[in-house]
This record gives sequence, structure tokens and C-alpha cells, in this order.
Amino acid sequence: MMNVLFKLLAHALSNPLASKRTNACSDLSKVIEWVDRFNAEHWLPKKLASNIVGPKSLSLLHAAVIFQKPILVRKLVLRGADPYGRSDQGSAVSVAMTLMERAKEKLISEKAKATAS
Repeated sequence: MMNVLFKLLAHALSNPLASKRTNACSDLSKVIEWVDRFNAEHWLPKKLASNIVGPKSLSLLHAAVIFQKPILVRKLVLRGADPYGRSDQGSAVSVAMTLMERAKEKLISEKAKATAS
């Protein structure tokens, strides 16, 4: 079962292109659902956490942030995902801040181009 989980996570994290984003987000949702089902079905002293790490030390939370899926981010944080957990790209919080800054810069650039026209 863990192999299936890691394959889904690897697929979700390896599809950064916009055309593949829907499939990657669907895979990410499947991973989160799988973690929930696993925890519900197994009475273990320690539950399988949402802090599972995949390629390049990216967690499920990192993937949800990168794919800009606030509903998945909320689900993961409520399940105990660590927003400050480190990866090769920094914490999920720092990734979110970087994405926010890029979006802000893009809007400012588009506004300047529209004004110049």
C-alpha cells in the first residue's frame, strides 16, 4: 500500500505544467483520501501523518501550495501537516509567500503594460 501512496505522490509532484495540473491535483486528493482511509481503518498508536515526504523533500502540503489548492492546504493543516517543514524549496509557508509575490509582480506588470498601451 505504501508503494501506491508514494507513486501517487511522486506523480502529483512531477506534473508542474498547467496542462497536467488537473491530473496532479486529482492525484494529490487521492493521496490525502488514502491517508484518511488508512488512519480510519488501522488502530495504530501513531497515525500516518500528512507530513509524508516525496521527491525533493516535498510534502503533501508543499504540493497543495504549489498547485494553489487552498481546500487541500486547509485539509492537510487540519490533519497536522507542518507548514514550516523544510524541503529543497523551503517550507510550505515560504513557497506560498514566493508564489504570492510572483502573482503580485505579474499583476503590477500587467497593469503597467495596460496603462502604457
